[in-house]
Amino acid sequence: MENIKLNVQKYALGLGLVAGVTRILIDVIPKTLDLSPVAWYSTYAIAFILEIIFIVYAIRKFKKSNGSLNLGEAVRVGVIIMLVLGLLFTSFAYIYDNFIDTEFTMRKTIEFMESFNPDGVEQIEAQFADANENKAKSLLGILTYTLYFVFIGAVISLIAGAAMRTKEPQ
Repeated sequence: MENIKLNVQKYALGLGLVAGVTRILIDVIPKTLDLSPVAWYSTYAIAFILEIIFIVYAIRKFKKSNGSLNLGEAVRVGVIIMLVLGLLFTSFAYIYDNFIDTEFTMRKTIEFMESFNPDGVEQIEAQFADANENKAKSLLGILTYTLYFVFIGAVISLIAGAAMRTKEPQ
């Protein structure tokens, strides 16, 4: 039977949607349950670990389906997954922070500061007041953080792709 090669873009786009929705759920659950600031901030570490695992798994599955893998394909898989994930997550975070619960981040940051540095609470409140005046710049944050996700995806997939790539016969 003939081996059917996967299209990198279609393959990674679907996985990126799954990863993006998963990342949003990881962020939303602690927000809706109003967990402690430490629990909320720890979701970033949990999500990062899961993103690494997800990209490595996606590259491994792509290699298995195609029978071979070059470094360019591996990087494209990781970058596309993280591009879609980043766009979904940062767009959701923007909408949540600006329209659904505008005070959530400030409340959690102040709670966190009160636990570890009660003297710094006034400074944090002043920083949030300045940030609220510059909300129009938040749209630029979607692009900036999406590029951050793309960079992370490129690094992870470059490492994973270098380890898993198929050696060319000489």
